[in-house]
Amino acid sequence: MLTLNRKPVAQTPNKNSRKSENPRKPTARWKLAVFALVPLVLLMAIAEVALRLAGYGGFPSFFVPYVQAPESTLLRYDTDALWPYFSRRLAAGGQVRRIGSNVPERVLVPKPKNMVRVVMVGESSVQGFPYPPNLCAASFLEKYLQALSPPGKKVEVLNTGITAVASYPLRKVVAEACKLTPDLLIIYAGHNEFFGAFGVASAQGVGTRTWQMGLALALRSTAIFQGILSVVEKNAAARMDRRDANSSETLMELMGTQTIIGPESPLRQRAEQTLSDNLDVMLDSARKAGVPVVLCSVAANERDFVPVKSVEPGESGERAKWKAAFDRAMDATSSGPRVSLPLWEEAARLCPENALSQFYLGRMLDLTDQHEKAREAYRKARDLDGMPWRAPTDTNDMMRRKAAARGIPFVDVDGAFHADAEQTNGSAPGWRLFADHVHPSLEGQALMARAMADTIRKDKLLELTTASLPAWSALAADLGDNRLNQYRVAHLMASLFQRPPLNHDADAGRHARSQMAQVLAGAADFEKKAAEAFVAKSAAGEQAESITMFGGRQAMAEGKFPAAAKYFASASQEGMRFSPQRSLAEYYELLCERMLFKTVTTDTIMTARARLVEASIVEQATMPSRERDQLLHAMTGLALLANDVAGAKKWAAGIPDSSPEAPAVLEETKAIEAVRQGKAPPVKIGKSMAPGDAVAPPGTSRMVTLSLTTGTAEKSK
Repeated sequence: MLTLNRKPVAQTPNKNSRKSENPRKPTARWKLAVFALVPLVLLMAIAEVALRLAGYGGFPSFFVPYVQAPESTLLRYDTDALWPYFSRRLAAGGQVRRIGSNVPERVLVPKPKNMVRVVMVGESSVQGFPYPPNLCAASFLEKYLQALSPPGKKVEVLNTGITAVASYPLRKVVAEACKLTPDLLIIYAGHNEFFGAFGVASAQGVGTRTWQMGLALALRSTAIFQGILSVVEKNAAARMDRRDANSSETLMELMGTQTIIGPESPLRQRAEQTLSDNLDVMLDSARKAGVPVVLCSVAANERDFVPVKSVEPGESGERAKWKAAFDRAMDATSSGPRVSLPLWEEAARLCPENALSQFYLGRMLDLTDQHEKAREAYRKARDLDGMPWRAPTDTNDMMRRKAAARGIPFVDVDGAFHADAEQTNGSAPGWRLFADHVHPSLEGQALMARAMADTIRKDKLLELTTASLPAWSALAADLGDNRLNQYRVAHLMASLFQRPPLNHDADAGRHARSQMAQVLAGAADFEKKAAEAFVAKSAAGEQAESITMFGGRQAMAEGKFPAAAKYFASASQEGMRFSPQRSLAEYYELLCERMLFKTVTTDTIMTARARLVEASIVEQATMPSRERDQLLHAMTGLALLANDVAGAKKWAAGIPDSSPEAPAVLEETKAIEAVRQGKAPPVKIGKSMAPGDAVAPPGTSRMVTLSLTTGTAEKSK
């Protein structure tokens, strides 16, 4: 019973009350813990210092010195800078294969006079996957801007795209790129905020907020962490067999998860927020450095990419009702769009959040020429995909608002793709503009670059003329597009569409295989042989040259020198500037031309000397032995073509007899001598398959040499 108005009971003094009012003094146990912790902290500090002296700790830079000259430095965009953002994959024999890749561009600092430098920052769509970098958007943009630039200006577009990263790692890329004194920075990012490295739902994720990502990087920067990681990797690698080392597990398989991210998932808001926060950091870095910035929306394949996962009704009765409607619509699809359209409308009505229902509704609307409604359904399917490999359209809206709030130019790449698709088929972007879900096709790469160039000219971000731009197909041919590169792309996509998560749509796999068959149908016999050799070497894990080099070598071995010269010219454009691979391709191109005309002319001598200039710069760089042998091979041949016998002997002497290059050098030396004497050249030359880098950035004109000391460009004709 509750009693009101009860008098307070008098309290008797407690002898312990004074103790309870004062803070408790440290106990003996607490003191012991503190004293035990101090030595541990000191021990860790000593270990950190010792390991840093041993070379551990900190983060590698993205741009590192490659060749040092008295007045300038040639930098290399280094893949080693990626490891803090990716888990490392182990290979047999103690070797480590890192996930992620970038284009190892070469950058001259300080920037040469009369050069306009543009830096493109982003993910694999910027890198150009699945195309070689000479056929990516950055290379198209370089060509477009060069065509619009006044005489005397040299345009350089640097491709800093990185595969499979979310936006957080791009913060460091932008910070370093701003030190290269660019005239413009272009940011195209947003597709990987869920599943890219440091994405909010990635297997390579470290949290869903930027402070968590920063904390993870701080931990990984310690020498203790890196020392422990090194020991763990070496021990694990020793236990791995070759099957594990040659694992063909794709990046998409490694980076993804099996979780459905529904439209109401908090991860969607976190992904957009982290992208917004990271963009703010990037834009602030550029502003402080005084570098103008362009922000872009991101485009995706909406018409032909079936959503990977879909949300279904939660209540069992509703789910059964929707499933029955979905199955009826799917069964009726074979009867034609007009029959199945009402059924798909019913399925979409029963579960508006189901991405598959919206997608097939869009397809039926598309086939019945209701294109505006079809585009809306495709957009919903993109936004509702339970595995959002494609950035939701809300992401583009956020970036548009951010650009407007900051007063910076905005390139609506997504809008440009939709406008082009509407003009062509009245619908949304599909296979014509995309190779898969987000990576543009060759035509799409050009369209992406064209949208950027148009905005740069319209907003007067660079000094450009009003000249008309060339057709994209002509530009692609000029950049080195060829049948074997087309085959490689189709073969790669056919392989990816057989693996999760892209194996969910059988039509996509059939499309890629059809593309591959069409390319082979028009291929010459030597091209088919080159394609077979390339695929076989790739499957065995032995291939390290571009498929264009395979094509050139096969044509040269069969005495088809015009075709060989064309393929080597393409390979030289695919090869990175100032690299052994580029030098070797240029040498073979020149050799095939001489074999064709069966004479060494003054023009041959001058061209060979010009190409030796770049090769001699590359010779100063530190590189693996296989690459150095490849470079010395090229320099030996170029010296012979330039009538520099002493130089040829010197560089040939540097190639070990055990090197794969040695037999080719001997054989080609005989071929060049036969040309000099007017004798018929041997049919089989250059048979060795010299190893080289699998990744190559965009090349410049094959007749351009660049002086490190003066930074001047000279074009030989």
